[in-house]
Amino acid sequence: MSCRLAEGSRRKLFLVGAASQCIAVAITFPDNPTAANGALFGFFLYIAVFGGTYLTVPWLYATEINPLRTHAKYAAAANVVNWSINFLIVMGMA
Repeated sequence: MSCRLAEGSRRKLFLVGAASQCIAVAITFPDNPTAANGALFGFFLYIAVFGGTYLTVPWLYATEINPLRTHAKYAAAANVVNWSINFLIVMGMA
C-alpha cells in the first residue's frame, strides 16, 4: 500500500475514499425502511473503504513529515497517541 501511495498522491486516495464513503452512507440509510440487507452491505462497505483510505493517515503522515533521523521516534509517538486515544474512547463508552 505504501509503495503505491508514494507513486500516486494521497489526495486522489482521499477523494476516492470520500466518494465511496458517501455512496456507502447512501446505501446504509435508504429511504425504504425495509432495505435491511442493503443497509448491512453499506455499513460493511463503509468500514472497508475507511480502512483502505482514511485509516492510513495516522500511520503514514507522521513518518512523512519528520526528518529521517527522528523518523522512528515520531512514528512511535504518533502510534502511542493513536492507541491511547482509541483506548480512552472505548473505555469512556463502556
